[in-house]
Amino acid sequence: MLLTSGVFLAGEGKKSAATIKFPHFDVVSDESDHYYMRSNLSNKDRKCFNDTNTAAFRSIMKEWKILEKNLPESIYVRTYELRMDLLRAVIVGAPGTPYHDGLFFFDIVFPSDYPNHPPSVYYLSRGYHMNPNLYSNGFVCLSLINTWNGNNLEKWTPTKSTILQLLVSIQGLVLNDQPYFNEPGREKHIKSEGWLKKSLAYNEEIFILSCKTMLCHIRTPPKNFEGFVYEHFRERGQFILAAVKDYGAGKAAAGQYQVPRQPSSRVYASVQFQKNSKKMFVELQNAFKKLSNSTSSTNQVQKAKEPAKKKKGKNAESSGTSLKLTHTNMEELPSGVDFLTFDDWDFDVEDETRNIVFVKEKTDDNKKSRNSLISALNILKDYGNGFRKLKGQKIVVETSESECTPSVCKLSTDEILRLGGEKFIQSTEQSSSISSLDHPYASSLLSLPDEDSKTAELVKCLLASAEKVGEKQYDRATKLLNECDMLSSKTGNPVERLVYYFTRALRERVDRETRKQCTKGSGLHGMQDLQDTLRSINACTIAVQYMPLCQVVKFAGIQAIVENVENSKKIHIIDLEIKVGVQWTILMQALATHQQNSEDPLDYLKITALLGADQSRTNVEETGKRLMNFAESFHFPFSFKIVTVEDILDLDMEDLDIDPEEAIVVYSQYFLSNMIKQQHRLDFLMGFIKGLNPRIMIVAEVEANLNSPVFVNRFIEALFYHGAFFDLFEDCMKNDESTRTTMESEVMWHGIRNIIAVEGEERTIRHVSIDLWREYFKRFGMVEMKMSNSSLYQAKTMVEKFSGGNSFMLEMNENFLVIGWKGTPLNSLSAWKFQKRSAFHRAYLTI
Repeated sequence: MLLTSGVFLAGEGKKSAATIKFPHFDVVSDESDHYYMRSNLSNKDRKCFNDTNTAAFRSIMKEWKILEKNLPESIYVRTYELRMDLLRAVIVGAPGTPYHDGLFFFDIVFPSDYPNHPPSVYYLSRGYHMNPNLYSNGFVCLSLINTWNGNNLEKWTPTKSTILQLLVSIQGLVLNDQPYFNEPGREKHIKSEGWLKKSLAYNEEIFILSCKTMLCHIRTPPKNFEGFVYEHFRERGQFILAAVKDYGAGKAAAGQYQVPRQPSSRVYASVQFQKNSKKMFVELQNAFKKLSNSTSSTNQVQKAKEPAKKKKGKNAESSGTSLKLTHTNMEELPSGVDFLTFDDWDFDVEDETRNIVFVKEKTDDNKKSRNSLISALNILKDYGNGFRKLKGQKIVVETSESECTPSVCKLSTDEILRLGGEKFIQSTEQSSSISSLDHPYASSLLSLPDEDSKTAELVKCLLASAEKVGEKQYDRATKLLNECDMLSSKTGNPVERLVYYFTRALRERVDRETRKQCTKGSGLHGMQDLQDTLRSINACTIAVQYMPLCQVVKFAGIQAIVENVENSKKIHIIDLEIKVGVQWTILMQALATHQQNSEDPLDYLKITALLGADQSRTNVEETGKRLMNFAESFHFPFSFKIVTVEDILDLDMEDLDIDPEEAIVVYSQYFLSNMIKQQHRLDFLMGFIKGLNPRIMIVAEVEANLNSPVFVNRFIEALFYHGAFFDLFEDCMKNDESTRTTMESEVMWHGIRNIIAVEGEERTIRHVSIDLWREYFKRFGMVEMKMSNSSLYQAKTMVEKFSGGNSFMLEMNENFLVIGWKGTPLNSLSAWKFQKRSAFHRAYLTI
């Protein structure tokens, strides 16, 4: 990365501006909000910018060198390592003009035959017509880029014209002290008193628009210039306010603050301009105050970090700091500004990453019974020591009265499972030579209530039966399963119900392997029936939709989408597997609210739903109709399209009807893990999505390791994962026994059965942990995006509405958001963008 030092001076008058340490020229990686991002996408065009022997490549490298060495103090440029054909520049308004201290951004794209033709330039207008040469739609009227009919000397000359010349021309000839006379035909009247008055009135209008543009930049700064925008207005805020105050008092003409003038000369400041300036003073003062407060917050965070870092070491576990977010301090954060982020704390995330998502099963895995037993015991030990618990930075949730009411003075399902694990480990060590494992519990079975002791014994019996099934000792396994049947029940406490369903799944596995029943194929068919059930509206889906597990994904995920597309006129959502679609009603409402405050209305929101071979077209069509009716109810511009995909390998870009101007979003909710078994199809899909170059990809997945090729390991992971759900249903569905029973007997049972009873192609549920997804996504150049404070606040709010005794928990795993129940992670939410490294930025360093 190239770094140069820069000193910023603008609107100084008699005061000198402070130094802002922001490189004048640099190469960055994120071009996702660039106006011309979807230009030059053909293979022919891309070759011009990737081949070091082309004229375009060499010319652009030369431009970079010129810009790096010769940029004036008030111009800053960012180029892109993945898109050398793109460039973004900001020009600081010069003193003595109505543009003083304003920021004026321009997006530039090089044509594939550069420098034979000039670049295209787009002005980030924020909807304001700031100059006769700068239109509200972003059009730049300038002879140098052949958008105005000037003489030959003013037009683009391939052998002489440069980007530096272009930027300096805009700064000096366009953003000048009398922009009114930029309009053709007016220049001949520049000395006429009547026309000069018109020019002064025009300057007043332009300065107010410049102030409004400042507010827009503060709220949503262009990417890669966020730090510069904030620092610029922190440093220059007092000077700008002083100028606006004088304009409001009629002490200076627009743009002429602290500009020397003759003592006898009259100040031209209309009454309307003074009134507008006074109003703008209040708005700017509030905006600058928020920036100042956010600086203080950041300093406090940095101070808080220092002692926390010192604590790391021997006492790291006991002295870990918990971040508590309350409604009060979240509301104090400035809107649209993410100075105070969760990354300001050090997250102690245990690294358990692996390099693969799918492990090919081998026929001899289950024959190695001793190794499998040791592995299983180590997993149980990890659960006992809490190593499988949430490990990231906790987000403390405020407790409140809720429908979720945990049982008082009663062990949780997770605690009973761990106690049963202790009993199993003790019995195993007593009956075998495996004695090197430390006990993960400290005399926890002493003084247990009879009911808890009984259920712990039941768990021990279940674990023992799973061990025998793994060792293929089916007679002994059957006897143990008979004991489980006697003690478990689908109407008992959560542990008894959990054991009941796991016992059923183990029996089916035994029957399959001993060929007592011909059930081949039923596992896969049952899962397809279940998926169709979950995609339709019924009591179960309604209950699930309103639980925090889904609410966090919907609200936090949609918040992340809105932040990345809110300024786009055309938005295209590609939903890999749409279900009920409630999240899109939330998005429509958010975009509609944003439109009310925007002068540039949204053209449309388009959702393309991929219809897989195992999905019901009727259900998806019903979802589309509901969304269309919802949009029509408040006249929201919306369209819905279904694209049938019998085989993901047949997916074609043309099927999606993509407009180059669309901001594309890919949404995957519990879909990718369904393709793990067919990894070549998953690889194809990820490569296809990469080709779309979406603004953001939202991924929600189950946070559990349920894909181990070793049966007993997978059994234990599934037992604790589903145990958390049975405990959750017990606490949150006390007043709806019917729905709880249906959730357990249909949804949970089908999942348990598929994970435990079947193998091979029939085992479709193969969830993996967040760390494995992270490693897998790296292969496709995917980069994690930070969840903003607003997204985290949405997640926290959703959990607070349901939490009972802090049972629902949130944590940050690096940039991922994980939601769990009583310490057991259940789901994860993440946001991604794609980044593909190319060789041209390395070539630049050597040219």
